[in-house]
Amino acid sequence: MSYAPPVICITAFGRKYGKTTIIQGITKILASKGVRVSVIKHSVHHIRGDSGKDTDRFMASGALASAVLTNEGEGVLYLSKSSLNNLISIISHLGVDLILCEGFKSSPYPKLVIAQSTEELQRIEALEGVIGIIFDAPTQGEIGLGLKVPVLNKDPSTIASFILSYIRGCGAP
Repeated sequence: MSYAPPVICITAFGRKYGKTTIIQGITKILASKGVRVSVIKHSVHHIRGDSGKDTDRFMASGALASAVLTNEGEGVLYLSKSSLNNLISIISHLGVDLILCEGFKSSPYPKLVIAQSTEELQRIEALEGVIGIIFDAPTQGEIGLGLKVPVLNKDPSTIASFILSYIRGCGAP
């Protein structure tokens, strides 16, 4: 039986909410504490690597996956018609302690939602698996709205501490 690391999505209701910056900060803090973190980013853009090169030609010929590995040990894996669950499964085999996902607000995975207004706070109720809200409000704590979840500010160290407590509560190392 293989170990499945905890998955947490950092999501928002749009672009330019600071998701990438927050995930970079969280990853740096957690990595400094010895937590092996991997990140999966959602993109609305089509990804074509090495157009016309070997990896692209392999994918065009019907390969399910094609990879490039450099002499320095850097690798890129291209997958055909993959899903978030498939990527999580693949990354789980790398021996990571935590998978952070940027985006994927409609996924069933636990998520921290960045909100920028009280109107967005009300929209959070419709999302599945919300474990916390990232909202720079004058007072932090809990927001009623039927959601009994913590409200965190955008400070990566606060969010990283919350995530560590959460994953340890899930039985993760």
